[in-house]
Amino acid sequence: MSDGCMELKGISKSFPGVSALDCVSFSVKKGSIHGFLGPNGAGKTTTLKIIAGLCGPSSGEIYFDGKLANSVSCHRSIGLLLEDTCLYEDMQVIDYLKLVGGIFGEKPALLDSQIEKVMEQVDIVHVKKRLIGNLSKGYKQRVGLAASLVHNPDILLLDEPTNGLDPKSIKNMRDLIISLKGEHTIIISSHLLAEIEMMCDDITIINKGEVLYSGSVEGASETLKQSQSFCLKYGNGKLSWKEGFIKEFSLEVVEQRSENAGESFLKFKKRAGEDRRFAMNQYLLAHGCEVFEFYMEEKHLEDVFLDMVGGENV
Repeated sequence: MSDGCMELKGISKSFPGVSALDCVSFSVKKGSIHGFLGPNGAGKTTTLKIIAGLCGPSSGEIYFDGKLANSVSCHRSIGLLLEDTCLYEDMQVIDYLKLVGGIFGEKPALLDSQIEKVMEQVDIVHVKKRLIGNLSKGYKQRVGLAASLVHNPDILLLDEPTNGLDPKSIKNMRDLIISLKGEHTIIISSHLLAEIEMMCDDITIINKGEVLYSGSVEGASETLKQSQSFCLKYGNGKLSWKEGFIKEFSLEVVEQRSENAGESFLKFKKRAGEDRRFAMNQYLLAHGCEVFEFYMEEKHLEDVFLDMVGGENV
């Protein structure tokens, strides 16, 4: 692990009759935001709990800064925000944060200043005297995040931190997470792939307890070169070009439809290889196709994810 802050090596976890994780390995760079993606039941939450020390792996090891994470002090360097945050709703925000800080053994002389710092970071100073149960879902998430930061952890684990939030609260949470980058190493699991793409430096994609990909977001996009998608809008005049065009370039038709009386749409895939867009365009024009639009479809992280997990429910 060269520049890694954390590394998982061959982590497996079995429950009675169920294999939740199968030899999961990936590393996270120090000070980065690392996206952890997978369908429901893929093993994301189990992995985060193992990292946090809430449960042990059946086999495998975890390293923090090159040292085996097998002590209480290692796990104290982690802050965890689970999807279903358990908060004491009959407590005031500030009292709850003092309770959590005390559990982590923070010295009273330093705890008050640390609490003030994290409340400012997550913008909850103005609600510090309110009962947690009277706060909105968005503010409860902020309180949960503040609680995970109160002991100033090196590593921050966020499990679906924007789950159930409205669009404005999602943006606020995203901006907040980005602001914590560098000061903390952050691992975030989320179903909102566009959010992951905007926030993360690297990602790990997991499915059925196995790692399918781990690396940069840009590197994940390289996998899409295995199949390039093109869209063509054309006139409904001379159509004798179509069969020869598909055969000439070994294309797989994905979708075709009539747009209106004089225009149709064709979407097709081409296997990886050299860029043939110019040759395809020349063929279409030479064979009488009335080309209105012809372009290669831009791909995003969502396309990578769905290709890897086979379009399962996410």
